[in-house]
Amino acid sequence: MTMLPRRFALTLVSLAAPLLALTACNPESDAGVEPPPAAKIDPSPQAKTKAAELAKREDAQLAWLKTTLDKPEHAQVYSAAIGQARGRAEHCQDQHCINRALKRRESRLNFAEGKHARIPFLPFPSGQFARGEAGYSGPVRIVPLIDGKAMLVISLAFKGRRSCTLDGVMSRDDDKQTWTVASLEEGLPMLVFTPSGKDAFQLSYAEAGHQPHTDDYCTAGTSIDGRYTLAK
Repeated sequence: MTMLPRRFALTLVSLAAPLLALTACNPESDAGVEPPPAAKIDPSPQAKTKAAELAKREDAQLAWLKTTLDKPEHAQVYSAAIGQARGRAEHCQDQHCINRALKRRESRLNFAEGKHARIPFLPFPSGQFARGEAGYSGPVRIVPLIDGKAMLVISLAFKGRRSCTLDGVMSRDDDKQTWTVASLEEGLPMLVFTPSGKDAFQLSYAEAGHQPHTDDYCTAGTSIDGRYTLAK
């Protein structure tokens, strides 16, 4: 069996942890008191149809990630997140809770697909960007996960030759102004994601003065750090 990189395995654990304590729309019970079993609610026909439509789009997003990421197995991070998102409605005790869960799933998909959507922990109207340097092209996408995390996917080519790749998970820092980006590939340096207004972000190395190497994220002649702007 192929061993997953340690950082990748830790990321999967961090994504799975919230589900263990999940209470959905229910308030927390008093300590030491066993709550009564939640009544199972059957989603409305409209909610079932909506859930099926969202599942198709999520599966398409997963397939895109598998073909775009530097390592297809890194898509397991997104797979784990959508699995939890789909399961949360099962803990709902009313239709309003189910509808809210579906709306959140739809917003995350719209954002990743480049449609206008509001994601509370991100300042942009959509999640598709372009590299500022002329000649570089390819997907630069933010794919929201759950619980304030997102994948940052960068796959750039120059004159048809692959030049920069990043399969990372970004988490908002305590200052609420920046995000730390951890590569899913073990051993690569941490990055800092800093929004620049509503239509751009700056990517930099977390370690001040770090000199990029050809085995960081890019081939010789360029670097992953720089300015990225919202795709038009």
